[in-house]
Amino acid sequence: MKWVRSPSWGLLGVAMLLHGCTSAPTRFHTLAPMPPATAPAAGESGGTPTPCGSTKPASPERLDSILLEHAAVPAEVDRMQLVLHETSTRLTIRETDRWAAPLRDQISNVLVADLHQVLPAASVSNNRRVVGSATPLRLNVDIDEFSALAGQEATVRARWKVTSAADDISQVGEYTSRQPVPNTQLDGVVLAWSRGLAEVSSAIAASLRCPVDAGTSR
Repeated sequence: MKWVRSPSWGLLGVAMLLHGCTSAPTRFHTLAPMPPATAPAAGESGGTPTPCGSTKPASPERLDSILLEHAAVPAEVDRMQLVLHETSTRLTIRETDRWAAPLRDQISNVLVADLHQVLPAASVSNNRRVVGSATPLRLNVDIDEFSALAGQEATVRARWKVTSAADDISQVGEYTSRQPVPNTQLDGVVLAWSRGLAEVSSAIAASLRCPVDAGTSR
């Protein structure tokens, strides 16, 4: 009697392999501009804005042009995969949840969009060619913390420096936003980060309304 090898086992193995490869599709996420946020006052939860001091704030109409020259992000999150904290000292890299564009580019674009909402009289851009021949205020932002504990909170901690068009006077500020995350869904985490950036933008706008020589450093 001749035994005939059935191809079914081999086909079944291939089918299982293909099923395993397609069972976890990659999801792509993007930050989004949010409606203007009111940043908490100093001393309230998450808020550490830099005030104008005793100097009367300038009106938004005095802001002609603002160039976001640079936006930096922490090295541990500067990757295409989303990074979350499992504990205060342990990170998890979500291989199948990725940013649709580099994180620093998304943060830069969202800050520009948010600033434009809270400073509608100003021309805000992160592209020098768009600014053209204008002599804008130059804004540099360092995101020192961009973290989240899913189901708890998302944190955005930022420092910034504004340099005058004359290139001889600058002012600095900082702000920390902590947004609640009601569940472990990553969509909620990304929205919380977006709301945090909106608060940071409102704090930056408040400092930009101050005369540029308030709290200056040379």
